[in-house]
Amino acid sequence: MGKAGAVVVIAVWLGACKGDAGGGITDNTPPTTMPACQRTVVFEHSSAMPSQQFAYLVFSTTTVGRLDITVDWTFATNTFLVALVEANTCTLDHLLSGGNCPALTLADSGGKPRRVSYFASTPTRYGLIIVNTGSQDDAVGAQVVLASTGCPTITAAAAE
Repeated sequence: MGKAGAVVVIAVWLGACKGDAGGGITDNTPPTTMPACQRTVVFEHSSAMPSQQFAYLVFSTTTVGRLDITVDWTFATNTFLVALVEANTCTLDHLLSGGNCPALTLADSGGKPRRVSYFASTPTRYGLIIVNTGSQDDAVGAQVVLASTGCPTITAAAAE
């Protein structure tokens, strides 16, 4: 048998050993599945919000995940600032005494409602600061949702 004949015999034999006479490659890797999306409301608030005033609202998380924060108000002519801080290091007393608190996330422009996200890598206490920077008294509502890693971002979820 010549070299060409030996190559054909080896190729057929290898294909037969795999149970695939065609010699193809079989991928036994299971398909990757994304974790299911789980959303849990961890905080809700609604109240009157006088012009040029702010609210400091404290809430806690018990698991890791993305915090999706939505703040809405009545009058589109008003503007609102929304900031998230760590409540353990940035207390209301600290703010009222003129202390500087680094924001974990901040939204101070754009239309209503305001939407911001922050990945909470450690369960802890957070302070949600909402400021009515508008010229008239208003009513405000806030919701904080803890989203698992399988959830789309709030921008994508709002489009669904």
